[in-house]
Amino acid sequence: EIEDTPNPNAVKFILREPLTWGITRSYDNAEQAQDGEADWPELVRKVAEPIRAAPAADSQTAATVAAATTAIAGLSPEDQLRLRC
Repeated sequence: EIEDTPNPNAVKFILREPLTWGITRSYDNAEQAQDGEADWPELVRKVAEPIRAAPAADSQTAATVAAATTAIAGLSPEDQLRLRC
């Protein structure tokens, strides 16, 4: 499901199943994330289909899990702590 949020610069995606094994992206401020000029209706149309078509995390291969584990291990200690929270 796709829901609007009180923040006009954010949209909430509610997934029935996880799509990843913990790979996330967070931003400390708006400048790092986007320019604030996103056309949400257009953007949602572009990303909704690939999100719906993505395989669930449970069906991903061992290679995907290994790649995610390696990526997490390569993060700074601060970023690794953020992922645990």
